[in-house]
Amino acid sequence: MEKPDLLRELQLTIIEMESVHKQDGIELRQSFRDVLNSFRPIQLIKETFTKVAESGKIKDSIANMLISVSAGYLSKKIVESGSKNIFKTILGTVVMFGVSSLISKNQEIIKTLGGELLNFSSPKETTDSREEPKQ
Repeated sequence: MEKPDLLRELQLTIIEMESVHKQDGIELRQSFRDVLNSFRPIQLIKETFTKVAESGKIKDSIANMLISVSAGYLSKKIVESGSKNIFKTILGTVVMFGVSSLISKNQEIIKTLGGELLNFSSPKETTDSREEPKQ
């Protein structure tokens, strides 16, 4: 009577393995769809923009560029001072490029000086000397 039990056990094992095989096939197809989806051009563009937006370096670079261009433009307007003279216009343009280049090349020094100026101009916190230190 051992044969029918072995046969029944073998049939149950086959059914179980077929079920596992079917589930593995479903998971494999879903993984394949996910991989295909991740390589679509629109998906690649979205991921790139997300990474760029999260990057602090990019934000700093954009801020530094805006500062240097703004300072250059302001210096041009100061040099030209509303004159229609062609020589002042050319000189203003040269000054604009020079100031922009100078600021973009020396960003760290300018940040340090700016930070020190802000710290110097803000009132410093004073501690009351009558208070005893807590131990």
